[in-house]
Amino acid sequence: MATYPDDATVSLTAFGTVGLKTYNSTGSDIEFPLPTTVSLAGEVIVTIDGVVQDVSSYYLSNSGGSVTFLAAPNATELVFKTIDLPTRFRATRSYPAVYAASYSNTSPTTIDSNTYLLNGVQTSFSLPTPALGSFGENLANSIFVTLSGVLQNQDSFTYPSATLGVNGIDLSEAPALPTGDEDVANATLEIRTLIPQVDSIGRFTDMRDRKPSNGFSIDREFSTKKYESQSGYEKRRLMSRRSRRTFELTYNNISGVEKQAIEDFYIARNGDFETFTFDLDHINSAGTVRTRFEGPIQIEQVISGGSALTQNFYSVQITLREDFS
Repeated sequence: MATYPDDATVSLTAFGTVGLKTYNSTGSDIEFPLPTTVSLAGEVIVTIDGVVQDVSSYYLSNSGGSVTFLAAPNATELVFKTIDLPTRFRATRSYPAVYAASYSNTSPTTIDSNTYLLNGVQTSFSLPTPALGSFGENLANSIFVTLSGVLQNQDSFTYPSATLGVNGIDLSEAPALPTGDEDVANATLEIRTLIPQVDSIGRFTDMRDRKPSNGFSIDREFSTKKYESQSGYEKRRLMSRRSRRTFELTYNNISGVEKQAIEDFYIARNGDFETFTFDLDHINSAGTVRTRFEGPIQIEQVISGGSALTQNFYSVQITLREDFS
């Protein structure tokens, strides 16, 4: 069942394209140069074989000139689109994240424009991301090193690296390489960095990022039948012991991007025909409720500054009614 506001999503064509670049059969690579340099992860739209990826699955590297994935995408077709993202469509999100970098003796790995291949001599290796906290504190105990599948002790490396600084570690010994004809398996080195809180500036993706304006209303009522005699006496019958809520949500001065997201969700439900889940967190309450649209969606244009969705502003009002069917 669809959920509002989660599934009131934004069409990515709403934002102007700055650059476009496609990679085919990406294999084990995790870092890819972008068509243009950007300053925010939200200014990059990534699709893997046609599926749009969440911003939390990658991060900017090489001073905004590249994107590095947490795990190799191994895509048949990997497409990067850099976009013009106005300030009002930027959204900051915080979440824990685990970043990983993998190295072997057979396939080179490139991170931050440095290429690594296990050769029995190299001891300095790039981290997938610096192990620093929100206030710049050293989080060396959040770095996990695995050699050919075996987790290493914390004293097997030093952080920061003498050559790479906070961007890398120095192993106490170079990873050993397989010897003998029977050793067909690869030598592997995997470095994982756990960051307890990552603040990422992404882009507006759905109506979770736009709360209703102040003044939304909630009505609650019970269904009753009233009988009135000729002499004026009244008798009431309670038709249901479950009260029914009505939620009236108003969004003032939102852009055409948000307006389109709400309207598309309304159209997809065929107006008041189809029920859906309403997440009460959208109005700062707990839980969910099954609802339908009540009446039409009301849209009023406030101002227009051009033909693009980002240049037009509206006031939108919708009414949701609790549904028990």
